[in-house]
Amino acid sequence: MQARIPAAIAVCATLVSGPAMAASGLALLQNVGGLDIPPMRSADGLVVKPLNIYVASSDNSTVLALFRNPLDGKVSLINSVTSLSDDGLHRASALAMSPDEAYLYVGSQSSSDDLIGVYTEGLAFVETEPTIGRIDDLAVSPDGGNLYAVSRLEDALEVFTRDVGTGELSPLQLFIDGSGVDGLNGATGVVVSPDGKHVYVTGEIDDAVAVFSRDGITGALTFVTSYTDGLVLRDAHDVAISPDGMHLYVAPDNLSVGGPTVYSRDSVAGLLTFVEAGPTSGETVAFTRGTGAVAVSDDGNFVVGGARSSVVLYGRNTSTGALTFIGAEQQRNMRVGISVDNRFVYSASGSNDLGIHRVRSLACSATPMGGCKTTTEPEKSNVLFKFGGLPTGDRFKWKWKGAATALPEMGDPINNFDDALVCVYDASASPQPVFTTVAPGSGTCALKPCWSVRGSTPGRRKLKYYDPGRRPDGLVKLEVKESLVDEAAIKARGQDQFIIMPALPLTPPVRVQLQAASGICWDATFSVPQDNDAAQFKARSD
Repeated sequence: MQARIPAAIAVCATLVSGPAMAASGLALLQNVGGLDIPPMRSADGLVVKPLNIYVASSDNSTVLALFRNPLDGKVSLINSVTSLSDDGLHRASALAMSPDEAYLYVGSQSSSDDLIGVYTEGLAFVETEPTIGRIDDLAVSPDGGNLYAVSRLEDALEVFTRDVGTGELSPLQLFIDGSGVDGLNGATGVVVSPDGKHVYVTGEIDDAVAVFSRDGITGALTFVTSYTDGLVLRDAHDVAISPDGMHLYVAPDNLSVGGPTVYSRDSVAGLLTFVEAGPTSGETVAFTRGTGAVAVSDDGNFVVGGARSSVVLYGRNTSTGALTFIGAEQQRNMRVGISVDNRFVYSASGSNDLGIHRVRSLACSATPMGGCKTTTEPEKSNVLFKFGGLPTGDRFKWKWKGAATALPEMGDPINNFDDALVCVYDASASPQPVFTTVAPGSGTCALKPCWSVRGSTPGRRKLKYYDPGRRPDGLVKLEVKESLVDEAAIKARGQDQFIIMPALPLTPPVRVQLQAASGICWDATFSVPQDNDAAQFKARSD
């Protein structure tokens, strides 16, 4: 049965699903694996609903129903089926759910199964339906009348009629690449338009998107055309459509393409017009290249991309469909989804973990904040930016010494989502700040809390953020040493290929600030650098 939630949580869920929230990036909250939820030995398939999440674990033929707490985004086990092999399913991966959330459909990746499993929302077995081969993706039509399944191994798209009352399936059509249709070679992704008029399929080997028109009564499909492009659709792996039906997003799982490829959609004919592709070079490509999974938020304001080594959040222009990089978290993934309130992103890693990521809303101010705590002695604070190569990546260091500081002025990043931001400004005409990095509040770093307090004597304690994984943007360490006199100290250090460095040289004076969620800030000014060229900026404070 579906999880029942307390009234207070239900009210909160209603409140947070209002207007679009501001977003400044992602922060890892938790990696949920088998040690946290024992039946989970891998996370391959993913369905995100307002209160429940369904995960397919191909490693041990398991499907799990998880309760999603809308307050903190975290999950707990409701039910699981650990014996899918008894139903004939040995490597569950692809998942889809009926619009009324009454039935779950499970596709198998085993070459010996050739089945789709049908289960109730409480994971009670209904039936299995034979298919042409291994299933890579599933989609249910908005009216609930049909299920569409694609198979990469068989280069095929299958159409099933669905009984909306019992959830059972009946075969209706089968399309195979080269038999009157194109673009299905390596079929891996499928989506139905919100108006139910068209179905789109990605062909990974064809570097293509195939377009089908859909009969609104029977759900039967007619092939329309296919779009092939070995550059922007290279290894097209997944596909999603905006809730207004105006734009299609394709995930090209190739390292030469930096993000989803965007098309506008003719809602009458279903035809597509190219809008943009992700960048092939630039500072965000380390995050975005090799995008193999894609999802659009329910309100259409955000797109989530699952790249080879990161989960990426994009802002979506609801008029043009174009995407703007907002931020990313480092994690391998196979499927991605975003909560209905846009506050949490979930990623099935394809290995052991289900990643839970918080959408951050705190951002550096557009200009340096005023009223900050400042340095108290000349040249006692310093800053360094230095470009480096792999594997060490680029480097950032900042040391500050100054006005009296008490740890509560930082808020409570140990228990709350109180982020701390390092923000760097210069005197150039470049967009400001020229650099930012974040120590997210709460969260888990290397299986431990990211934040801790050292010591117990007021005035001598240290608040420390430490993340050896350098998530999400390269920050390893942030330490605030409190002092009742003007001897407080801050240390920040980042080093990683994921740091988005400022363009060097910088234009003095340069100001570095620590901005806390509490609204308090710490500031140092650097007017006369020791080194300032294309490779390094190094300076002592005024």
